Amino acid sequence: MAQEATFGLMLWDGKSIGTLLNIFRLVNLKKKTTIYTVPEKKFRELKSDAEWENFIASYDIGLRREVEKRAMLETPTKNLPLQASFFD
Repeated sequence: MAQEATFGLMLWDGKSIGTLLNIFRLVNLKKKTTIYTVPEKKFRELKSDAEWENFIASYDIGLRREVEKRAMLETPTKNLPLQASFFD
């Protein structure tokens, strides 16, 4: 889906790892992504790795670690350019 998309519009319930993984994929592909976070009732726009880092850093470390795990499982040979700080 992320490969085919021009941009992303995501509705996130504050819990779904799958939605976070899709957001990560889109940002990693340099595609603008707008997220509506339901718990905060707020829109956020991400266009860069730095904006992804700021976004994910504001949530539970468990969510971050699960996204990291799934991203690594699906892309072990694709050399997906993950930021070093993604693994902090």
